[in-house]
Amino acid sequence: MSDYKRWFVAGGTYFFTVVTYHRYPFFSDPTARRILGNAFRDTRASLPFEIPAIVLLPDHLHCLWSLPRGDDDYPTRWKAIKHWFTSRWIEAGGHEEYVTESQARRGHRGVWQRRYHEHTIRDEDDLEKHFDYIHFNPVK
Repeated sequence: MSDYKRWFVAGGTYFFTVVTYHRYPFFSDPTARRILGNAFRDTRASLPFEIPAIVLLPDHLHCLWSLPRGDDDYPTRWKAIKHWFTSRWIEAGGHEEYVTESQARRGHRGVWQRRYHEHTIRDEDDLEKHFDYIHFNPVK
């Protein structure tokens, strides 16, 4: 297993890419988009953060987050969003990709990839580069 190292900066701004399991196009469905929006809003109500930019594509999303001063806990926020979405999506009768028995025993559901890509924004040029990536990504 790879040794993932994440860089945590209190009050930092981060770029994320989060992908669905097996790249299934869940977000082509308007119900999935609505549920995901609610998952973000619900999480932000209890664990605040700003979203300067976001793009939602059928099988993944890219976004920039700015955390509150003194806070570097983006993993808890992603865990909450993924859990909130998954439980509401399954309750609504949404599709779930096949997972092995071993994965199911460990609580894995066929909705999200386990990990996500994170990049800590270093300066204004880096922020602009990632903002532009989000803005122009859908037209690539």
